[in-house]
Amino acid sequence: MKLLTASMAILSGLLISVSSMAQERIGDFTHFINTDDFTDKDTSTIITPNTGGEGVLAWGCKPDGLNVMIGVGGYMGGDSDDDIMVRYRFDQNQPSEFSYWRLFPGQNELAYMRINQVEEFTDEAMGANEVIMEAIDPLDEESRRFKMSMTGLTEAINKLSCVNN
Repeated sequence: MKLLTASMAILSGLLISVSSMAQERIGDFTHFINTDDFTDKDTSTIITPNTGGEGVLAWGCKPDGLNVMIGVGGYMGGDSDDDIMVRYRFDQNQPSEFSYWRLFPGQNELAYMRINQVEEFTDEAMGANEVIMEAIDPLDEESRRFKMSMTGLTEAINKLSCVNN
């Protein structure tokens, strides 16, 4: 639980404790409500944990719009571009191809999807019951898999202002 809380705080882009943030539970998602102190822009995040508690999947408002992020529950070194390889499978659909997700600078447990893939991934997620995510570290070929529930995603994602603009 400690790792999950830390991952949620980092994913939310916060330097403060998650417990001091306004939050709302929506299905299997937690909506962390946050506003940038300087710009007053919504930087809120919705997060669903892995059923085992180590990984998390999140959608959040960033300066470039809606982002999808994964917390892999431990250190990954990435390749020379600081990328890891990620694939996913919604419900009983065919698994996706592996794609490169960039590690957050200085946060080798967190990666984000390329912005041009976010809309398609999100649309597919909103029609699913669950997703299995697999992350592979090109540095040492370590693989981690996580299963997350999509229950409540549509309602939770519509709470994010970057989705409704």
